[in-house]
Amino acid sequence: MEKNKKKIRRICLYSGPSGGKSITAANIRAQLGFKGYDIELVEEIIKDWTYIPRIPTSADSLYLQSCQIQKEDIRLRAGVDLIITDSPVFLQYFYGRYHKDPFRDSMQIAFKEFDQMYPALNIFIDREDKFYNQIGRYENFRESKHIDTLIKGMLVENKMSFTSFSCLDQEHIINYIISKVEKND
Repeated sequence: MEKNKKKIRRICLYSGPSGGKSITAANIRAQLGFKGYDIELVEEIIKDWTYIPRIPTSADSLYLQSCQIQKEDIRLRAGVDLIITDSPVFLQYFYGRYHKDPFRDSMQIAFKEFDQMYPALNIFIDREDKFYNQIGRYENFRESKHIDTLIKGMLVENKMSFTSFSCLDQEHIINYIISKVEKND
């Protein structure tokens, strides 16, 4: 391992709404678990809100980010080797900025510090348009595709290294993760 390089602890999936993050996260968790990896799935906090529907306002994004950090941190502090999430801490910051949360600057600091504590492998999931589902989403299809572009732009703006894969390219995603995790041990 490179000097001062920390071990990958988090696998973070990115895309806009209904881009394939949740299905991919569940598949990665299952496939790596079957291969003997100590990996847990950390699902998104806000999902239940979308069914009510409760729309985030004011400082809700900061609250959601804090809850997401706690869910990930609990597992990692307990000794779980890897987590996979369909709602990374950075994504909470993205939505805080997107919705103009008054604490978005603090959210940026939080995601950067969390990344320092628990290094991440970042993967952007490129959507297949035919799989879009409005249920459990705030945004429509057109808005979701626009959010894809904005997320990629913010990843670049924040100097976040990431690799993109089609949501249909599950085997390559799994192989890529294994190669990065093994190289990092």
